[in-house]
Amino acid sequence: MLLIDLEKRELIKPPNFLCTNTMYLTRMGSIAYGVSSNNSDIDIYGVAIPPRDYIFPPNYIDGFDTKDLNFVNWQKHHIKDPSANAGKGCSYDFDIYNIVKYFNLVADCNPNTLDSLFVRREHILHISKSWEVVRDSRKIFLHKGVVHRMRGYAYNQLSSARNCIQYAQPIREFEELHGISHSTTYEQALQDNIKFGLSDVDYNLYLSMWEVGIAKTKRFESQKIHNTDVKFLYHVFRLVDQAEFILNNFDLDLQEESRVAKMKAIRKGQFTYDQVAQEFSEAEKRLLDLYNTSTLPKNSDRQAIRNLLLITLEDHYGSLEKFVKYENANDLALKEIRQIINKYNL
Repeated sequence: MLLIDLEKRELIKPPNFLCTNTMYLTRMGSIAYGVSSNNSDIDIYGVAIPPRDYIFPPNYIDGFDTKDLNFVNWQKHHIKDPSANAGKGCSYDFDIYNIVKYFNLVADCNPNTLDSLFVRREHILHISKSWEVVRDSRKIFLHKGVVHRMRGYAYNQLSSARNCIQYAQPIREFEELHGISHSTTYEQALQDNIKFGLSDVDYNLYLSMWEVGIAKTKRFESQKIHNTDVKFLYHVFRLVDQAEFILNNFDLDLQEESRVAKMKAIRKGQFTYDQVAQEFSEAEKRLLDLYNTSTLPKNSDRQAIRNLLLITLEDHYGSLEKFVKYENANDLALKEIRQIINKYNL
């Protein structure tokens, strides 16, 4: 498994229980959405089960029935693996969640974690037997709350894209004043044998504007060229389109064909900020209408999700009867499900 391999090579140093107790590991980001480029970092999401005493004080599940967690998640970004991709190397961004935190996030339709349950099979790097049950049951997490969560995330992405227009404005105004194409790249700007007909003073000012922008973000070149951030923009479209798909289909396809085509077009700069903002406004209206007419449940079924969590934990730890009371019909059903799983070694 990837985590174990990286730990053995001392490229990562996660909590000592994490690698061998990771139930699920999947590629996310642009790869999962079908719009990756060759130079994309690889976003990895995962779920781990910590030691039992991290989770089970008597009669409740820490972090699910309460707000306390001893271990929430492990994050590590920009992990360079020079041996990956047949020696070409790659960079990983890891986000591995405590299973309880993960279940809470998905139950609330948190876009990133919810998406990670609906990735295509080829993007899954590791999955345990018990997590196959979770994946097969993933539709129980879907409810109308997805409208508010994805709409809110989309609005934040739209605001970030709008801010990028302001960041890029000074250098674009400079280019317009001096007849320099907005499509000019940083590499082209560094060719001091050209200097775009600028005086030494103006040329140095132009380079300094590049350096200030690049210091803020590695996407500054694209932001300058497109007068916005196309990555933020395609996420605006993706989020509201996914929410609409869920309300219509009670399911989620991260690589629905028309959505992927539109995202790629936005990423290429074929849509302006104003065009995407207008489409977002129209999508909001459709979502509000769908919210009122869709028969998708209004809220998550916390008891059903809790039972699924307990099934997964029992598969990992063994019987939890010393830690969890089984009193109502749902709990009895859980015991029967567990007995069937044990009987047929599922």
